[in-house]
Amino acid sequence: MAESTRRAKDVLRGLSQLQATALSLGVMLPMAVNSLTGMYRFGTLPFHVAVSNVPGPRESLYLHGARLSGLYPLSIPLNGQAMNVTATSYGDDMGIGLTACRRSVPSVQRMLTGLETSLSQLEEVVG
Repeated sequence: MAESTRRAKDVLRGLSQLQATALSLGVMLPMAVNSLTGMYRFGTLPFHVAVSNVPGPRESLYLHGARLSGLYPLSIPLNGQAMNVTATSYGDDMGIGLTACRRSVPSVQRMLTGLETSLSQLEEVVG
């Protein structure tokens, strides 16, 4: 899995921003069209969980002098998808959002609790 991810990132690094966006649209657009048109009922998604990392601004943002204190992602799962996990950076912080189907993941709170526990353990190890 790690090797596959590394190779995919190597491919993306060689593309311009426009090329990377076009590639992403080419992969995701058919699924979005299927979801919007109801065509998802005639097939299945190739995956049930999506995990993404969306880089956010490195500098603080302000609105009328008030500093934005956090940035928390919210994604919309496609029909047939069980869960979407998105991480978004903001300065030195990271916000993580979980969106899940109630039928497929009835206790998403357990996922959040496990995530908090794992992050705490990671912080202990890293220091």
